This record gives sequence, structure tokens and C-alpha cells, in this order.
Amino acid sequence: RLRHFSCNGVRHWACNATHVNGKLWLLAGYNKDKPGTWLRRVSGAGKLQFTLNIHPNNNEVWPSAVTVRMDASAVVAGGMRPAKAETFDPWMGAYALSGKVVWGVTVPSSYDTYLNAVVARADGSLIAAGASVVNSAASKSLLIAVSPAGKVLWQVTPKLPDLSVPVAIVAEPDGGATIAGTLTDKGIVQLFIAQVSDTGAARWHHKHFMTKETPRNTVPAFAGLIRLEAGGYAVAGKAQTIGSGPKAAYTPFIARLDAWGRSNCLESGICAAKAASDCDDSDPCPSDACDAIKGCIHLKLGGAACGDGKAAGGAG
Repeated sequence: RLRHFSCNGVRHWACNATHVNGKLWLLAGYNKDKPGTWLRRVSGAGKLQFTLNIHPNNNEVWPSAVTVRMDASAVVAGGMRPAKAETFDPWMGAYALSGKVVWGVTVPSSYDTYLNAVVARADGSLIAAGASVVNSAASKSLLIAVSPAGKVLWQVTPKLPDLSVPVAIVAEPDGGATIAGTLTDKGIVQLFIAQVSDTGAARWHHKHFMTKETPRNTVPAFAGLIRLEAGGYAVAGKAQTIGSGPKAAYTPFIARLDAWGRSNCLESGICAAKAASDCDDSDPCPSDACDAIKGCIHLKLGGAACGDGKAAGGAG
């Protein structure tokens, strides 16, 4: 079923959408010609039910993601630029399905920072992933956890190379999260997938090439990540071949990864039959991981629980 909504001649961009048990749809977007951000609720039959304009304290907001919590309220994530400020700060806003504002939270940042993906956990709290643009040659990934009431619980910078940008996130049954996106390492753009605990402590991360072309001649663009009921993950996106003529094209890809983010049997080894919970020793330090030959291993992390005087589960 295809639906188009009249926008009074203004060009609108729908940045993200999610559904509520297939019965309702929530869309978050931006007005191209007349700056302004909106949240829209659409019925399962495609009927527009309401439009909410989002302007916290008349600040500029750029929405990148929307998710639904267990109570059916919506949370929009993105970036907000305060009046007279030059940079965007990471921002999240919660809204009842009636359109009423529940709460909004902003995390001050020294650089342009946007949240690109957000997911609700079983307890109603949220984890959002994004990146800070330090300069044209560097960006830093960012993870922020927020309570059901809109209080920031923690924020961490995962240990990933510069120019890493997460664009997708899924919640894990134990309260942790798995993120995926693109990173640039030694001039080569790759895809990455990484997992953190419920406190933001790094568990594992991997880099992948998704085409048979020479890595330096392709630029992957990550599109989506889902957690599979049978175990592991599915990732999808496209890779642009750099060149001229017919080679200047996009190649779509989809891949299945194991529960540890590995892409083939050789890399997975005996880990292919193990879920993250199989290697959980209930100790936040060290971190749980899986070696293709040795099986479950436990890697030492920084943090108070490890005796280095820093906050446990801290940033990289």
C-alpha cells in the first residue's frame, strides 16, 4: 500500500521509520525548504493520524532515528543545535503516541555530534549510537544510554579507529547492544560490527569487506543490521565502485555473521555454536570473548573492577 501526504509545497525528508506491532507507523523527518523537524504517526492502513513539530526551545533539530518503547511511546534521536551555537549536540526526545512531549535530553559536545541509531531495551531505557565529527580527517564513535525518565546513565567512546561512524544498533537480551557502521582504517573504508555490555564496556569488534573488488576501489555504505532468532546477525548495504563508466556503480550486499560478528566458518571456528551468553562468567572485568580455536576467553579491561582506578566499563 502506497501513501503520499500533502506537505503544502514544502519538500520533506523522512529520515527514519518504525512500526508498533505492524498496526501503527512512526516517521521522523525534516523539512527541506522550511527548516523544521517533525514526528508523524500513520495507521496500518496508511492514514496520517497526527504530525508533531519538534522544536525544543526553538532550537534546530536534525532527526536520524526513531524507535518505540514497550509502553508504545516513541523516542527520536539525532542532533540539536542550540540557538547561536555553531555545533550540533547529541539529542533524544520521547513522545507519547498522542503526540505529547514526555522528555528531551541533550549531551553537550565540543564537536558536531549526531546520534544515528537508537534502540529501546527491555526495561524501557535506551542506547543510542552516533559519532562526533572532530575534523575532516577524524570522527569518533559515541554510545549513550538514557533511563526511561530521560536521565543519561553513561556515555562511552568505543575503541574503534578514527573515522568510525555507527549507523545501526540492536539490543541484546542481557541489556547490551550491537552496533554496525563504517570506518576508515589506513585509507580503506570498511564495515564494522561491535558489541558492548549493558554498561558500555567493549566486548568485541570486527572489520569486514563486503565485495570482491579491490578494497581501495570501493566505498561501502552500511544500511541495516538485524539480530537473527537462530543466532548471529544479518547486515546489508551497498558498495560504490570508484571509477568511471559502467564501473561507477553501486553493488548491493547482504551477509550473515555469527554471534561474535565473524563472517565465515574459518573465522568462527568453534564459536559458531556459541552465543555470547555461553561465555558469560558474570564478571564485568575481564570481558567475555570467543576464540575460533580456544573457545571462550576472557580479556582484561580497564576499570575499577580491574584495579586501575578508572570507572569500570569506561570509554576507549
